[in-house]
Amino acid sequence: MNRFRIDRGSIKKLLRKILRIKENNWFYDQNHKFNINIDEVKKYFDSVKSTPLSREGEKIEEETIIDLIKIKPGMKILDLGCGEGRWAKTLENKNIKYVGVDFSKGLIAKAKNRNIMGDVIFIVKPVQDFISEEKFDLIFLFGLIPYMNDGEIRQLSKNCRFMLKNGGRLILRDVILGDKGAERKVFDDKNDFSRKMFLKKIPRYQLIRRSFSSELELFRKFSLVHNQRVKGTNLSIKIFK
Repeated sequence: MNRFRIDRGSIKKLLRKILRIKENNWFYDQNHKFNINIDEVKKYFDSVKSTPLSREGEKIEEETIIDLIKIKPGMKILDLGCGEGRWAKTLENKNIKYVGVDFSKGLIAKAKNRNIMGDVIFIVKPVQDFISEEKFDLIFLFGLIPYMNDGEIRQLSKNCRFMLKNGGRLILRDVILGDKGAERKVFDDKNDFSRKMFLKKIPRYQLIRRSFSSELELFRKFSLVHNQRVKGTNLSIKIFK
């Protein structure tokens, strides 16, 4: 006799409950009252991998971006929020200078351990505080600004304006907020009971998705020259000058 018979109906009810709670971790923030807790975000990325796309999604994204930016030998590229150095690895045979910046010591350590060839530098620093006298042909902001507050993004934008060469391009890649009429949608699992079910506490995860107009306002020091969706994904690529 199986004393621990699985009740499939109960399991389905539990899964539905968990999914509803996950959905409830999303909420609209039209009045801009929610602020990302940067220390919590840092704990999250220090303890886990960068939030990944599928390998197929990564390939499509890489092909789309490389086709758009037309990389030439000798270019200087600044990757803010570089994570584990994925783009440094992708571009290591392009004969460029690459500088990657991230606030996570854990992710930068992983990037350095990839033994990427070429003129590559990784720096641990909050991206909004990074400023360099060196000018760059391209500045990448890939999957970065959802983890930042508006004031930090404005400072980031100001610094990018200073560091971008004349004729250079700022590339912004993020998930599209497709909710009609919404300016900001927030995810915060602070009170998610499923985090407390594990013996090792899972770091809190938060992000802010912004509307197209909200992003343009935050980067108003730049002019938008191109905007497109990455085929087969919910990603948007915006190119500013």
